[in-house]
Amino acid sequence: MAKAGHNGVDPKVLARWTGEVLRVYDDLAAQKIANMDKCKEIREPLTDLYDAAKNAGLNLKAFKSHIKVELAQRAYERAVAKAEPEDDEDLEAFEALRAVAEAGDLFDAAVQANEKKKGGGKKATDDDEKDVRPRHLKDLEQQRVEENTRRLEEGISGLPNADATDA
Repeated sequence: MAKAGHNGVDPKVLARWTGEVLRVYDDLAAQKIANMDKCKEIREPLTDLYDAAKNAGLNLKAFKSHIKVELAQRAYERAVAKAEPEDDEDLEAFEALRAVAEAGDLFDAAVQANEKKKGGGKKATDDDEKDVRPRHLKDLEQQRVEENTRRLEEGISGLPNADATDA
């Protein structure tokens, strides 16, 4: 065994393991650069695609926001798919949160609330009455439903006609 340094650490052992660990970090850095180059190459068409969408009549700011929402939804779905409930109570909590987080359900609920206000719509069933979510989640959903209902009543403006073109 080599002679230990002044603090009890063998400089040769320290140098060897430091070198090993730094080689791994060098490999990681090289891979990150290669990945960034590949991502840059893949991203190149985005500018042209956004320009084409704008020329097709889409409001670019609204369209980019739509894309962000779609990407966030995908990330959410991946996270939910990875999450594994440990028991039935967890499973119920997961399902309740998923119901609140799904925009389609909230929008549908707003449409139904709007129809009920106008005298139409479906009637509540026993399943509709069995809401086991905590109060704060119910309140949050109610706020979202009210906001969507308000938007429906006012009419959603500022969204371009999909058939319109500016060319």
